[in-house]
Amino acid sequence: MLPNCIDFALAWYGALRAGTWVVPINPLYTPAEMETQIRDSGARYVVTVPECAAALDAVVDHVFVTGGSWNKIVQCSATAPSVRSSVEDLAVMPYSSGTTGKPKGVMLTHGNILSNLRQVYAVELLRREDVMVSMAPLYHVTGLISFLTGLLGIGATIVLMRRFDLERWLALSERYRATFLFGPPPVVLAVTKSPLWGKFRLDGLKSMGCGAAPLGADLHKEFELHTGVFLRQGFGLTEATAATSIAPNDRTIQKFGGCGYLLPSCEARVVDPADGRDLGSGETGEIWLRGPNIMKGYWNQPEATAQTLVADGWLRTGDIGYWPLWCAKRAAHWTPRSSSSTWPHE
Repeated sequence: MLPNCIDFALAWYGALRAGTWVVPINPLYTPAEMETQIRDSGARYVVTVPECAAALDAVVDHVFVTGGSWNKIVQCSATAPSVRSSVEDLAVMPYSSGTTGKPKGVMLTHGNILSNLRQVYAVELLRREDVMVSMAPLYHVTGLISFLTGLLGIGATIVLMRRFDLERWLALSERYRATFLFGPPPVVLAVTKSPLWGKFRLDGLKSMGCGAAPLGADLHKEFELHTGVFLRQGFGLTEATAATSIAPNDRTIQKFGGCGYLLPSCEARVVDPADGRDLGSGETGEIWLRGPNIMKGYWNQPEATAQTLVADGWLRTGDIGYWPLWCAKRAAHWTPRSSSSTWPHE
């Protein structure tokens, strides 16, 4: 339960290395909200900031407070734990409201995470030479899996911002010569309408990603005209680990307002929610997904799991979209019409 900081990264990798699994909690929650999530998940330990420690001391076995000297880690001579996690073992359990509005623990395995990272690497959304200033919250899969784990996993560089401020975000991107940015539509709008963009030297930028809510074609075009930066819109959800589709890394074939092509090993259907019938090009319906990045299920929620994970491994997303008219159903491309997702919660 931490803001974006180096402590989060150390706790995340340390917990996985020790064979535990992690329940990330929004540090802006009230003590009651924090306690609800802790008790529901069965978490035994909390790593948090000093100001939250007292409120949680009676809820878990032990509270670890940040702010100490990390030299103790460097100087530690103890033998590393002998742990070998399997692809089916739980790695992280973020909470998502999904389509019902009631937060549920989403069980994501080591295999889910590794699959999703390899899918993202395959379409060159992230590259080894990338530098990114990230304000995406680490308690959310976008910040934690796609960017912290994704960038470090490929040997790239991430600079963490604790909270979003447009001018500081741009200043840090200039200072560290960022090559890639990410923001939800409200950030895209802020950049497009603000005069701040021209005050910073951002000539190293190769592209910017956008997700978490639909981005309209008009704003998409206006952003690119204002900044000169190639914008790649994507689609994903917590139940699919993070990303499931991304616009191609090619301006000549991208569709403004669309959320791109499916990542490798992902499948999609557009289904009539009333009768489960597959719909044709141009017909609006519910998006169903299948692939190695799909969650194991909801924690202690068998009924919700059964309603969301249906026959043959398909995930009902609750999001609405359609196949473009030129696109055969086997092609991996759709355009979002509306979404149940809001930033940074889903």
